[in-house]
Amino acid sequence: MKTIELKGSLLDFYTTLVIGRLSMFEKGKTVEDKLEVATDLGEYFNFSNRSGDYKFSSNWALGGPLIERNSIMLEPDGAPAIGWSAHIWSRVGIQWLTVDGGTPLVAAMRAIVLLNLGDEVPEVPGVIND
Repeated sequence: MKTIELKGSLLDFYTTLVIGRLSMFEKGKTVEDKLEVATDLGEYFNFSNRSGDYKFSSNWALGGPLIERNSIMLEPDGAPAIGWSAHIWSRVGIQWLTVDGGTPLVAAMRAIVLLNLGDEVPEVPGVIND
């Protein structure tokens, strides 16, 4: 699945994965290690997220600090805003990466996932891209 198409629970899953909130992932593991076992965690994530603790793409109290920590710039895609763009700095390519989304939080969380996991991520059984 293309990172720029992530939304809802699947976007929150990958954001949670990237920032190390899923306890199965120790800091320091490679992206490949994380993606290899990600598909086994769908049901665990859905159970853990019942209280809304991982809704980074829809809760400013959760997503806002990630935007600040990652120095993400946000801008509307038109007037009146029909969508949002998030810009995040990539030290690897020494360039800005830009990702769009329907809301500022969706755009920003997609940018975080893109920066850390790349253009494509596997679909996760049990986690719906809603």
